[in-house]
Amino acid sequence: MVMAIFWLLWGIAAVGSLRWIIYLFFAGIAFGATNTLPGGVNLLPATACVPLLVWRVLRAGDRLGGQPGQVVDAMLNWRVLGLLTAYSLIALVVTCTAPRLFAGVPIVELNTLRPGRLHFGPTNITQICYMLGSYGITLATCVMVQSREGRRLLAEGLQVGALALIVTGTADATVGSAPLSVFKTAKYGLILDASFDDIGMRRVVGVFSEASAYGAATLALAACLIFIRPAREFGGLLAMLDIVLGLGLELMTYLSTSSGAVAGLGLMVAAQLWFMLSSSIASADRGERGQAQIEVLAALVVMAAVAAYLIMAPDILGKLYDVIDRLVLKKGESASYIERSGWTRDTFRAVMLTWGYGIGAGASRASNWGVAVLAASGAVGAAMMGGFFMRCMLARLPVAGSGVPLATMGRGGRYALAVAMIPAMGSATTADYGAVIAVILAVAAAAPLAAEEGDELPRFPHPRMGPAGAPAGPGRWRSAPVFLNGAVLPAPDFAASSSQPALPLPAGAEPAVMQEIIAPEQAASVDQPLRLS
Repeated sequence: MVMAIFWLLWGIAAVGSLRWIIYLFFAGIAFGATNTLPGGVNLLPATACVPLLVWRVLRAGDRLGGQPGQVVDAMLNWRVLGLLTAYSLIALVVTCTAPRLFAGVPIVELNTLRPGRLHFGPTNITQICYMLGSYGITLATCVMVQSREGRRLLAEGLQVGALALIVTGTADATVGSAPLSVFKTAKYGLILDASFDDIGMRRVVGVFSEASAYGAATLALAACLIFIRPAREFGGLLAMLDIVLGLGLELMTYLSTSSGAVAGLGLMVAAQLWFMLSSSIASADRGERGQAQIEVLAALVVMAAVAAYLIMAPDILGKLYDVIDRLVLKKGESASYIERSGWTRDTFRAVMLTWGYGIGAGASRASNWGVAVLAASGAVGAAMMGGFFMRCMLARLPVAGSGVPLATMGRGGRYALAVAMIPAMGSATTADYGAVIAVILAVAAAAPLAAEEGDELPRFPHPRMGPAGAPAGPGRWRSAPVFLNGAVLPAPDFAASSSQPALPLPAGAEPAVMQEIIAPEQAASVDQPLRLS
């Protein structure tokens, strides 16, 4: 019945507008243990929506900011998604070849959690499909964020996904797991841990196979809404929902009692305060700065109220300390930690037996995303993924402001990526980084391009001026100052300069540059397709 309902909704979304397939995809993230295919192959709802979503986004063309040629360039250019493309292809090759080249290497079976021998099976097929699906989401999102319409669709989709996660988590916390068991049709090994019963904590898992998976999903989506805030550009109720749903996801993260998710939640709260404080002081956008100042004041009021309540009810503070002590500080003593550490150790040992070639996606279960990436793609593929992450985190970003909304999203995307990866590095069992992190990676990868396409001020060779206004020597590329003491500067007289620019202009570029100086009102809009060269 569940399978039939999903495919009915899939068919309706296929013939409907792009908005409906986006809604179905993000809602499907909340059903992380629901299989949509009969037989022994697991296909989750979100993954089943990926081909249709990518096709519809690319079909939209100019309306969402991407031509077919530019999309191909984005896939191959190392400054955008080229390194991620290389990693995905390497993982595909390793997954297809390693089980035959290194058959018999000791592993931990992904679904049964039992020791086994390396062989090609259904888990290899499903996991490589999940990885390619996440890559497709990254590509589609990278195209969507280039236009205002695409960013609005992304904002609405993320809020639908957040609402689905909150509803399923609330149902699990209130009525128990039994009513939700009808949705848990995927053939996954369930990880149950009742070690927190003595402090009155019940693990909330929603429609996932384990608490760590649910906690990682809620934390990543909360970080996406709180830091990236794709709806901030549109204001009103849509922007307010980002904050409300983000706080609700933070509560669900805590109720999951996942050690990695709770540790990430603590870092997220600290980063959230720093993010608001820095935005309230240093943001280039006056509206964003004012909103951040209001948020800082609201956070201080909430913190004061919580502190007063804890002082008046010390027993609550003691229980909270017991929870943190059991979930984080004494995690190393739990049976779950010992078992997961064994998975990671055995998987890493299997990779070493292949001399760093890798064993393929879905071949062995780990409990560390870095080790899972190394196992899926080998040392070369892991280097490609590491380079892509460094590019996302360290590439130059333009000054964030209302004129360049993608740059504002990219600044928050780095905070979101750092927070979302914490539970993944401590509890992720496979190399698939998931749909929400795929969205964050797409924003972080596309944002540096706003430094080139988002500059509202034209660039031209500006000669340095000597005494009495005479040119002093070769110039350099500089941003044109538009206002000086409230007066518009006249266009510089290049004919009066006897020197040549230090960086020669390409052939035919001078008229275009002068046209930008003479008629700045004709400058191109910020929402332009990707320029990759």
